[in-house]
Amino acid sequence: MAITSNLKWNKEKDIWQLYNGEESLLSLGKKVKGQRPLFLENRSFKISEKGSWNPTWYIETERNEKILEMKFGFWSSKGKIRFQDGARYECHFRNMSNLQIIIYDLRYHEDLVSFQLETYEKGKARPKMVLHQKEVFTDKLLFLLGLGMSLFLQHYQEDADFTTTFLLLTS
Repeated sequence: MAITSNLKWNKEKDIWQLYNGEESLLSLGKKVKGQRPLFLENRSFKISEKGSWNPTWYIETERNEKILEMKFGFWSSKGKIRFQDGARYECHFRNMSNLQIIIYDLRYHEDLVSFQLETYEKGKARPKMVLHQKEVFTDKLLFLLGLGMSLFLQHYQEDADFTTTFLLLTS
């Protein structure tokens, strides 16, 4: 499957859908009891977070088989992402004028994808995702896109007014 820069997130009820043009690539359900369902290629996964001061994030199958793990150090704004096959990425948080979450590709030493807030009509805000690499390997990309969006949704409230959203993302 060819992934292009024509990727777009749409929210339908409580589900965020990622589309490549007209084709649905993955869905993120509502977070319940610390777990957010992830659906892709007719399979179900779960994104979960454990710990508060030193959080670890997981994407697992329904049978609790780990796909990837992301760990943060105690004071670190960088998360170390490791797939079960040993592939490694990093997750960086930047907060200059607003929150930006970047997934960094350690193979090429460059940003893979970033998530940030975009404002549109009448001061409303929504998540914006930017794919930075020209050549993307889809076997891991969809899991990374789901993880990145799930992280961003932790800090973003769609129904909040602009002032609340601005204060949350610039704090």
